[in-house]
Amino acid sequence: MRLAYERSPSISLPYRFFVSGLLFAILSSLAVMVLGEELWESRWGGGTIAVVHLYAIGFMLQTMFGALFQILPVAAGSELPLAPWVAASTQPLLAGGALVLPVGMWRQSHVMLIGGTVAVTVGILIFLGAATIAVRRSPAGGPSSSAVVCALLSVAIGLALGIWAVAGLLGASLDFLAVVRVHTGWMLGAWAGSLLAGVAFIVVPMFQATPAFPDLIARWLAPALVSAGVCLGAALAGGPAIAGSIGLWIFAAATMLFALTVMDLQRRRRRARTDMTLWYWRVAMLCAAALAIGLALTATTGRDLSLPLGVIVLHGVFGSAIAGMLYKIVPFLNWLYLQERVAKAPKIDRMIPARAQAAQCALHVLALVALLAACMQPALGTLAGGLMLASYAGLAWNVIRGMWKCRELTAGIRAIAEGRG
Repeated sequence: MRLAYERSPSISLPYRFFVSGLLFAILSSLAVMVLGEELWESRWGGGTIAVVHLYAIGFMLQTMFGALFQILPVAAGSELPLAPWVAASTQPLLAGGALVLPVGMWRQSHVMLIGGTVAVTVGILIFLGAATIAVRRSPAGGPSSSAVVCALLSVAIGLALGIWAVAGLLGASLDFLAVVRVHTGWMLGAWAGSLLAGVAFIVVPMFQATPAFPDLIARWLAPALVSAGVCLGAALAGGPAIAGSIGLWIFAAATMLFALTVMDLQRRRRRARTDMTLWYWRVAMLCAAALAIGLALTATTGRDLSLPLGVIVLHGVFGSAIAGMLYKIVPFLNWLYLQERVAKAPKIDRMIPARAQAAQCALHVLALVALLAACMQPALGTLAGGLMLASYAGLAWNVIRGMWKCRELTAGIRAIAEGRG
């Protein structure tokens, strides 16, 4: 696949989403620490649902949208129309909604539920409209582009289901728990899973020096995740009950296949040297394999493993993968930006100190262990939240410091140019 780096947008577009997302990861950690045992009493508690949405919308959705500002022009060869305006409108709406909606869930405030839902909905729809136009204009094909299409379709369906679930919180008559399960499947499985796969098809071979993904997996993984969401939706719509179990099995099989493929590609990488991105992806894929086993157990036995699986998928899979990608994407975007402005740009691996990355990754893994322990011993919830806070604060410090280094170098170049003038 040829990547059109010359089409890269201004780095300020993805960076504003990344910075805001990192701040929400810190805020989510604070909420976990403050709520303590209350958070682990039930997955359906107001505090639990609030923290999940604070993390999923504030951190995951924002960083993923930020990544798409870069992926669509470079991988699909098509920029988002009016990209600066889309970023300037979408990001504040998502950030505002990610603050207000979880508080409304926690405090059971109808006004905040409605306000937060409207903000998130409008933000997503603006981005979806622009991304859809970009995809339709794209001259590129291939697995990554197809996965992005699957992801965009899935987030639209997941959004509709989320609005339906909020209507249940506002008093509408519906099977709330069933709607939330299907909403979760579409947003975490089909949307986030398809996008993670589409990004992986590019960044794993590129940054980890692995062979390319097998063509069969690259072409059919994202459609399989979408088909799993369809099965869950069919069960909700009154179809045969077994459709829901089939959907879980498809999610489990696709997730396990993806995890094993990435780990096999990493085993066959051409470069002996390891870095934190590689280790983060290893953690993410081990968690993905554990998630697949948990989904299979749920489909087979009907046991409710929601809390541990929620920790694994949010912090273990997506939190690890996002952290690993930020440690590569930000230095790489800095390097691309500086290439046009300095005679010799700093090396990518020099922009964020390796020791700082390693220390933060260790905290991330410790937080994962503590969060899983809190699922069984809620008294450990405050400790788990503290470790999570230290981990994401370290991630934010490292990444934002890397962004600032680019700013400092650019400012130095301007000062030299002005002095000569």
